[in-house]
Amino acid sequence: MRSGTVKIIASIIVIILIASCFSCTEVSASGKIRLNKTKARLEQGEEIVLKLKGVSSKAAVKWSVGKKSVAAIKNSGKAKCRVTAQAPGTTYVKAKYDGKVYRCRITVVRASAAADETVFDGKKFSRVFIDDFESFNRQNWAYCPEMERQDAGGVWSNSQCTVENGNFIITCDVRDDGTPVSGGIRSTKQIERTYGLYHIRFMPEKADGLWYAFWLLNDNMEEPVAGNGASDGAELDIIELVPNPNELCMSVHWDGYGDDLKSYCELIHVDDGFYGKYHELWYLWDAHGYRLYLDGTDESALIFDFDGKEHGDGTCAVPCDLIISAEYGVWGGDIDKAQLPARLYVDYVEIYE
Repeated sequence: MRSGTVKIIASIIVIILIASCFSCTEVSASGKIRLNKTKARLEQGEEIVLKLKGVSSKAAVKWSVGKKSVAAIKNSGKAKCRVTAQAPGTTYVKAKYDGKVYRCRITVVRASAAADETVFDGKKFSRVFIDDFESFNRQNWAYCPEMERQDAGGVWSNSQCTVENGNFIITCDVRDDGTPVSGGIRSTKQIERTYGLYHIRFMPEKADGLWYAFWLLNDNMEEPVAGNGASDGAELDIIELVPNPNELCMSVHWDGYGDDLKSYCELIHVDDGFYGKYHELWYLWDAHGYRLYLDGTDESALIFDFDGKEHGDGTCAVPCDLIISAEYGVWGGDIDKAQLPARLYVDYVEIYE
């Protein structure tokens, strides 16, 4: 009897252990806990399913939405939630589990083809490109060459460019050997174009010695025909942000990088409150010149307006690639390691024509 009881107890323990292992596998097989999406762009009436991955399908998850007028949610208190787009706007759907909150930003746009169109500066534009950085798309982007940049000994490294939580991120730091390191990406040839409306949402972090940049470049700047002006090639600096001395620089460079180089730029000052929050820029490049709107699209948001004939001996009229980069230079002052790492976050890039 005693032997039989021992066998029964042992069998029960084995069953419990096996069940426990299956339960653990169900929870941990997906790796760390995360939402299947950190952001989504929906048309009115469109639905998606959000899932909290890395937990059991029966886990007790509390879902909520910030603006019910923008999106409605339906869930059973488990790991899945159905989201329905209600009206144009932006909100967050949150999943709370085990004391932690996981968020997905929901942007709702009007239904139909209007989602791919916008009216800007009194003209209708059609969207021809969008990347919201759910992953690093090598058909859209290539790493900038790993090389020394500018005049502070900094280098570009592919390892500093990552995609996380729906953002492209450049991380700026100093290596153990003292080398300042950052990075950059350049759009592929299939994305390059002549003229367009560029819309970029980004967030910079503040650190001395750095500058962040969004710029357009044509290869003719490397092999210029001197004296022809910008029409056959230029570098168009949409925006260069230098945290020290808190300057935004907008510029045009033409006639190559040699002795015939010509430039025009304008500077505006920002305060420390500019950092650590998202901003939107709209850059319109057309046959007349270049205009930049920051955090808005009305006249009050226009921070520069370059006439191509006046600033460039003609407007750039050849295809350009878009470059997103961060680097170090004496323009930004001395590098302060205590402020590093610092990052540039890019939420999305849209191009209209």
